[in-house]
Amino acid sequence: MQQDLDAAHPILNIDIIGINEIGHESANSLMTAGRSQPWLQDVDSDGNQASDVWTELWDVTFRDVVILDSGNSIVESFNLTEHNLADSIDYTSLRTKLIDAAMAEQVPWQNPVNQHDVNNDGFVVPLDVLWQINSINDEGARQLAAPTGTEVPAYYDCNGDGWLSALDALLVINYMDEVKAAGEGEPVANEASWVPFVPLSHMEQVADVEANREQTISSTLASVVPTERPAMRATPPRTPVAVENDQTSIGTADEFWAYYWNTDTSLIEQTTAP
Repeated sequence: MQQDLDAAHPILNIDIIGINEIGHESANSLMTAGRSQPWLQDVDSDGNQASDVWTELWDVTFRDVVILDSGNSIVESFNLTEHNLADSIDYTSLRTKLIDAAMAEQVPWQNPVNQHDVNNDGFVVPLDVLWQINSINDEGARQLAAPTGTEVPAYYDCNGDGWLSALDALLVINYMDEVKAAGEGEPVANEASWVPFVPLSHMEQVADVEANREQTISSTLASVVPTERPAMRATPPRTPVAVENDQTSIGTADEFWAYYWNTDTSLIEQTTAP
């Protein structure tokens, strides 16, 4: 499944790791032989004969797949005894749960540098609104699927709710209005370093959008806001979850453990995969 996810959704950086309960350390060499999947050995740091993570932190049932959020809290558990991954339905179910967790945490359709820069050219201009409106006209207002390439075609999701709708276009329009107001002496919150500039290559498209600005806003809002959508929420954190890897360099098993659980690595026994 790790190879499947890496090939289908490389931008999501989903990482599956194994954790061994205390008392079964003798099997570590067998589990890691010829494999590259990360494999960690749980410990009993307080000497109460219970695994710190398995029993005390997660209350794991044997063969659980534990999906975590960015705060290392459990999102969901999926037991491989109850669900056989040889069954295509069970396989697809777990795969979907991992993708959904990654999508919620990483927000791949939102520009991480400037959420209003839809086409990622370094400028926020009416052309960015045009990208969103064209996509809505082509495919409708919609929940954005997990990207399948190494990059998204455009950062449509300005508010980070996982949808593309007229609300996202309105955010860009409002932002441009704020920038214009800031140029007249009013500050723009959280964007003090951004200097508006329209490159010459954009001028024709910009003029088209500006000439029909009010009509574009009203018609778009009236026609493409979805009838059903999840409740709006704040832009989610961009920190990785424990089942994902944000490409930080992690060399040894104890460094990997410390990275995900902020644990004192001196208390950890580990078995590194070849």
